[in-house]
Amino acid sequence: MKRRQFVITGAAGLLAAPKLFAADEAAPAAVATHNFDAVREIARHQATRVDNPIKMPLGGPFANLNYDQYRGIRFRKERNPLADNSGFSIDLLPPGLLYEQPVDIYLVRDGIAEPVTFDPTAFDFQSNLFADRSLDVPEEERRKMGWSGFRIRYPINTPDISDEIAVFQGASYFRAIARDTLYGLSARGLAIKTGNPKGEEFPRFTRFWIHQPPAGSRTIRVEALLESDSLTGAYSFDITPGAETVFVVNCSLFPRRVIEDYGIAPLTSMYYFSPAQRAQINDYREAVHDSEGIAMLTGRDVRLWRPLSNPPRLQFSAFQDNNPKGFGLIQRSRNFSDYEDGEARYEDRPSAWVVPRGEWGKGNVSLIEIPVNDEFNDNIVSFWKPDAKLEAGVQKDFAYDLIWSAAGPSFSRRARIVSTRSGRSVNDPDNITFTIDFAPITRQQFLDPDKIRLDVNASQGEIISSYLTSLPDSGLLRASFDFRPGDAKLAELQLVIHESDKQIAENWLYRWIAK
Repeated sequence: MKRRQFVITGAAGLLAAPKLFAADEAAPAAVATHNFDAVREIARHQATRVDNPIKMPLGGPFANLNYDQYRGIRFRKERNPLADNSGFSIDLLPPGLLYEQPVDIYLVRDGIAEPVTFDPTAFDFQSNLFADRSLDVPEEERRKMGWSGFRIRYPINTPDISDEIAVFQGASYFRAIARDTLYGLSARGLAIKTGNPKGEEFPRFTRFWIHQPPAGSRTIRVEALLESDSLTGAYSFDITPGAETVFVVNCSLFPRRVIEDYGIAPLTSMYYFSPAQRAQINDYREAVHDSEGIAMLTGRDVRLWRPLSNPPRLQFSAFQDNNPKGFGLIQRSRNFSDYEDGEARYEDRPSAWVVPRGEWGKGNVSLIEIPVNDEFNDNIVSFWKPDAKLEAGVQKDFAYDLIWSAAGPSFSRRARIVSTRSGRSVNDPDNITFTIDFAPITRQQFLDPDKIRLDVNASQGEIISSYLTSLPDSGLLRASFDFRPGDAKLAELQLVIHESDKQIAENWLYRWIAK
């Protein structure tokens, strides 16, 4: 199956979601009005118990599905649980294939949360794919089954079409789009031990509360219970779709034990190749990636851009910071000619930008790059890794905005990097030539290149030459340099542009690795 057509997280087939409190459990006292405090209390209570994931039995037409059959199960639009006077609608998603963990879904109206009971008759089954299968689900099996997630729809491109704008399905994964974009990268509720050689822990959303939006509202609220071996969590998402689809996220974490290796606001994407790195790639396309770089706005207002890579070996990078102001995985190349892929349309993949609210303290923006041989597996992970541990039994809160858009963040007063290219030098085969193109903030910014200074540094190897060139047809400024690695196996490269003593562009960072 192609990840481009359908994203199924590997964790989804390994994890299971606990059901509601068993009869012998001491659940938190019931509240007359549902609110986020009630979700926190459930999470706090569950943190006092041992995690007990359950794998649901799959019966009837949901058992032993192949990829095409799962895709042939469609939610009936008339079963939308939201009121007709809302511009939003919900598609509830079926179990089956890799989705063997039930999630409990509640609809909240006027402060009252009512469960949405799993019902196989809410689905249509594509007749040619289910011709030899019974569509009946025995009552005993039905009661043990549940939904696997849900989609949110809202008209963001044309008024008369309810577009799919977000989906929550599989572990704690969710995706969203903005106007004129297609699904690409994913987000997660939390990362635990990502890249750890002993294995990653995948927290999972096990219960959702979907609030009925008021008539005319452009925002829908979703709350979720996160459960994992190490902790539990309560999450709220206030989602406003549009040219930018904004998730206002609040989370409260309840650790069962001390946790040192965790990541806040994790993003997951795919990078295969681009002009920045395409040696030994035999492909007709110009580039293949859902995201081409990681952008950062540090606590000291420094703007950083690091092109992503498909490395020969697993790579970890950590960008130290204190109270970061933003980071994200960005897709900047926005023309069809940048990719030449008429099916995948990578130029339409969204960017995702995280804006912390409140002080997050010291830590680092972590980047993990995994080698891949094709485009069908996500190989890029990024998140904020705090220096501070999560202490057992101590609630820890985080809040941030997660913004999905085509353009990514707007960095005022700094020229923006729009492309990175590299290849063997025409003057010396032992050297590598890099070119980095900058788009000016104003038409006048690069008119006098004699006033601009280019600084290039390498942690290993040698910078042979560097220079700036104006590209009058495009209005871009091109920075070029030759790098001689010598015996180096890895080198950190940095390029900064100054006018007088003032930085006037994003800082360019790059990790070169010997093949």
